[in-house]
Amino acid sequence: MKLNRLFLKWIFFLVLSGVGSVLYAQNSYKGLFPFESGYSDFITDYRIKAVDNGTFHIDFKNQNFLKNDEYFSDLTAGLTYLGSHLQPSIQYQPYSNIKLSLGVSALYFSGLERFHKVQPVYTINYQPSEGFNILMGSINGGFNHSLHEALYAYENPFLRPVESGVQILLNKLRFKGDIWIDWRHFIFKNANQQEKIVGGAHLNYTCFQWEKYQLNADFQSFIFHKGGQYTVEGQVMKTIINTSLGFSLLRYLGDASEKENYLGVRYKHFNYFEITRLSYLPYNQGWSSSSSVFMNYKNWKVNLEYWYGKYFISSKGQALLMSISQTYGSVRVPNPQVLMAKLQWQKEVSTNVFVSLRFEPYFDINALELNYSYSLHMIFNSRFFLWKKK
Repeated sequence: MKLNRLFLKWIFFLVLSGVGSVLYAQNSYKGLFPFESGYSDFITDYRIKAVDNGTFHIDFKNQNFLKNDEYFSDLTAGLTYLGSHLQPSIQYQPYSNIKLSLGVSALYFSGLERFHKVQPVYTINYQPSEGFNILMGSINGGFNHSLHEALYAYENPFLRPVESGVQILLNKLRFKGDIWIDWRHFIFKNANQQEKIVGGAHLNYTCFQWEKYQLNADFQSFIFHKGGQYTVEGQVMKTIINTSLGFSLLRYLGDASEKENYLGVRYKHFNYFEITRLSYLPYNQGWSSSSSVFMNYKNWKVNLEYWYGKYFISSKGQALLMSISQTYGSVRVPNPQVLMAKLQWQKEVSTNVFVSLRFEPYFDINALELNYSYSLHMIFNSRFFLWKKK
């Protein structure tokens, strides 16, 4: 209750501080991996601009979401996510290459009488050179990592919108990179709980671009670790590693310099490893492959994909693609085969206000079963200028 009151006071302070200020519209930043991500409406611009040296801003992020899973599979149960995430903060850029941010994050699910989780957020963002950023504190996480759903399921950022740790971001002409550690549960010596750490990397390289054609190589990894040297005796350390390596070939539709409309094909190979002294999973290694056709045209995004796996498990991935069940421990699918699609419509309906609709069917070839989900998002992200230090 105290956290909820503090959050409301923080919102009130920011509103008063922003009265009479100039509204800064977000630019058309699409993230580091626009061809790998289907969630551009959630992307956050982390870059530092020298022109903002000495300035104070209010940064306001608001994501409202509805995602309904109609899943009938034995692998997982269907759920409905309906709620909002608010994250106001004050940003100060003392130098041309350093930005500080202090704010609060509040996650609310409809049907609850109070916020589900309220926590402080703090970030120091250091940009040693153009296209190279180091973030510590609350990092640029969630959909910004642009991971395949087999490594990181679509609903994870709704349940955990804030990631805390350290992050390195690279944005060069042909090479893009995102390497991070998210420290999820900190422990002290002789704690009766285990520490939880996740980390990963997303690296993308443009092999060549000729006229309207472009070939990209893409590597992704996600690591889940539960353990720690100071945990009590008898607790087992668990580590699950997932990686993917793939290539995509796309053709731009229209002006290639705009990089807005394109058609492409993609292939990815996934690996799974469990590194645990006493294994608690039925398979300790496996693999899978994914072949897809995708298109981005104006306000529409379409992705058609075939998934085949063998003993594949992921710590935070889409359960419908796994070889084990989240619902029934005895259910095994050694060779999952799934045909899936993603259809998304997205539009900026007003300045800084985005609306998107999604429909995602999953057809289980082995079980001859159709599972699907649909979602609605309304997002408002903006910055308000406060003052400039002389």
